[in-house]
Amino acid sequence: LTDLSDGLRRKDEVLAETNVRIRNALQVVLSLLRLQASGLATDDARRAFATALDRVRAIADVHNRLLQAPTEGVVDAGGFVRDLCRDIEGAGVVIRVDTDRVGIEPDRLLPLGLIVNELARNAAHHARGEGD
Repeated sequence: LTDLSDGLRRKDEVLAETNVRIRNALQVVLSLLRLQASGLATDDARRAFATALDRVRAIADVHNRLLQAPTEGVVDAGGFVRDLCRDIEGAGVVIRVDTDRVGIEPDRLLPLGLIVNELARNAAHHARGEGD
């Protein structure tokens, strides 16, 4: 029984360390993209880097949300979508999210987050008159 408890404790420690490394790696990627974007000459290139930054941010947001998920493995997708859209709002754009509390499996949160991020950012972009 002691060996099992030690093994579970060690597994939790390794998982926590892995999560810290993932979070740090995503921050490094964001920093490198920002640094590279600062020297870009064309608007198209800056927009492409802004899109890449948004996508990496969405992945980081999903990862952070997963770290806060209850241990039973169900995440409130409605709350996640509301929080993600709130982060996208700004410059006169309000995104209204009307959803109930919806539980989904954590492995479905990343695709959901990326899809919502893409749709909401595109809608906000066009609402501000920045679309093509």
